[in-house]
Amino acid sequence: RMSGSALFALLLAGHVMLAWNFQVSLPIRISPSSRAVPTKVTARVQPRSLTVCSAQKNDLQWPSVWNLPRQICYLLTQALEDEVQDFSHFRKFVFDSPVSCSEKLDGTNVGKTRDGTLLGRKLTIDDATNQYQKCPLEPLRALQTKGCIDDVLALLGHDGTKKVGKSALYGELCCNSGLYTYQDRALPKTWQLFGAVVELQDMATAEQAACKAQSQGLLCTTSNDAPIVQIGSSPVLSNLFSKHGLPHIKTEEFANVYE
Repeated sequence: RMSGSALFALLLAGHVMLAWNFQVSLPIRISPSSRAVPTKVTARVQPRSLTVCSAQKNDLQWPSVWNLPRQICYLLTQALEDEVQDFSHFRKFVFDSPVSCSEKLDGTNVGKTRDGTLLGRKLTIDDATNQYQKCPLEPLRALQTKGCIDDVLALLGHDGTKKVGKSALYGELCCNSGLYTYQDRALPKTWQLFGAVVELQDMATAEQAACKAQSQGLLCTTSNDAPIVQIGSSPVLSNLFSKHGLPHIKTEEFANVYE
């Protein structure tokens, strides 16, 4: 026999599974991927261009995508296995968590730091590289990220007088050209922003910065392993992208997961 809350939860999980092609930003703690970084670097020669990753590790990686349907099912399982079937945590997650949704484009993550360095998934991209994943990098290199990152830092409570580590904007490099309606929307070979990552001096500062930024409309998470704040898609962040003329994925805001 299943309670009304449990039945609702199962239906919700199924509904979310149908919307798999959207990425959802929630203010929940996540940890960066722990997969090992390759120790060997190879150069792949493309026709008329050279694609090279630097030997330098990317220490500001975009964390693994957090799986919303899996989390819903996990919270539901916890509640069902509890002797008293306490759904309070589940209800709080579903009804009290602000949510921003944006389309998850099919490509590869590429970051760009405040000083213009390009970041691949695991390694930095060599400054001499003119193509990455069969996409020309000249248009991406021409985009200015410094001003937007400074605005993000300001929302985090850092006005340039405090020590800040590395910071970068992250976007989807649309290297898979023939999918869905990408051609009609002129998305192939473009870089579409969806978030930012900022490294601060210590864990306490990162927590304080994330709380301050969330009070101003950004959706932030912090890492368990490093003083890093990840900033996901939100209307406030999208407005900053627009202000600085940076291409980005449209974001919609909802009051909670249920909505």
